Amino acid sequence: MNTISVDWSEEGITERFDLSCPNTEYHEKNGYNYEGENSEGCPACEDDSGHVAPMMNYLYPLDYTYSDVSSRALEIALETNCVLVQNTETEEWFLTLTGGGMDLSPSIAYAYVLAQTWIPKDLLHELKAGWCKDSLSEKKFKKLRKTIREQLKQEKASIAEKTKEWNQKIQEITQ
Repeated sequence: MNTISVDWSEEGITERFDLSCPNTEYHEKNGYNYEGENSEGCPACEDDSGHVAPMMNYLYPLDYTYSDVSSRALEIALETNCVLVQNTETEEWFLTLTGGGMDLSPSIAYAYVLAQTWIPKDLLHELKAGWCKDSLSEKKFKKLRKTIREQLKQEKASIAEKTKEWNQKIQEITQ
């Protein structure tokens, strides 16, 4: 997986990324730094600042530009340990972690499924079914499992075709 190392504490780095909280409905209703009765805070930005706070120094690139990310951004923030962020200079989109842990691969994979409906090959091959099952809710695991099975089926067909091509007799190989 092509992760990009980024030091979020580096001066000026956060200005290059849109770290706005995707939970606009909450903030429009409650404002920022909400401390009302029974307030549990914004579930997406946690501190009610209106900005997400990356905790790990990695960006996980997404392979396409979104026309409308608002609905996906909130779902990803609420359902995974990741958030969508955009580089405001290049307009590229990335996933980044907002939670910590030893191995958040299942959560990152699930965030990819929500963001772009498929998982990068490197990450796909790292995932262990048992670890994913133990790390995710049953609903999330079933969705991730379905995606992984579909991707592996497509990859198997692609590998079979490539194997056939390379197994030809040298004289039969043409452009």
